[in-house]
Amino acid sequence: MTNSPKRILLKVSGELLGGEQGRGIDSEIARYLAADVKAVQEQGVQVLIVTGGGNFYRGRDKDSDVALSVGDRMGMLGSVMSAMGLASACNTNGVPAVAMSAVEVPQFVKTFRVESAESALKAGKVVMLGGGSATPGFTTDTAGVAFAHMLECDLLLKGTSVDGVYDKNPQEHEDAVRLETVTYDEALEQELHVMDMTAFALARDKKLPMVVFDVTKPGQLQQALAGSIGTRVEAN
Repeated sequence: MTNSPKRILLKVSGELLGGEQGRGIDSEIARYLAADVKAVQEQGVQVLIVTGGGNFYRGRDKDSDVALSVGDRMGMLGSVMSAMGLASACNTNGVPAVAMSAVEVPQFVKTFRVESAESALKAGKVVMLGGGSATPGFTTDTAGVAFAHMLECDLLLKGTSVDGVYDKNPQEHEDAVRLETVTYDEALEQELHVMDMTAFALARDKKLPMVVFDVTKPGQLQQALAGSIGTRVEAN
């Protein structure tokens, strides 16, 4: 990667944080994420992490009697729990971290403010961001893009269980080819599924560089930053 980023935002799903069971915060995953973040910080990079909430509640899997907007809000609270849990795990493993929430629950977690996040980053802390965008109907991917823009991140990393973006669905096509780089326009023209379209359109509009990579093993974050794994998505 030609320009070394000084501030990054990592988006991780709740299901990934939940490990094999997809529930709660998996201790092994939390430990290696903490170690990876520490290694990146030692390179002089400030780190924010946006957490999903599917390890606690998924709005799209809601019970039929739960209203859609209520399910969305429950999912946002789930992402706050993820941020709190991952921040606590990082602190336990020697990586100073603070959780913040776009949804106001001040009895449990700091309310997100740009100034507060900036201060924490400059103090060497990892900032965990929960609560999505605090607006029902928008994914945590969209929140991740918005936070990355607000906090002037140099790079957005979407950590998944897939090692990048493919020219076709690798689960359905054995001849699918992983792309090393792709532009936003190419991804739209080829209907490549990088993230939900609202988030993707916002990232394209803000010209935010992005790397999609497999974060399910230790050391992947460093490799993604070095440009040796994953797919880089960038403006034309």
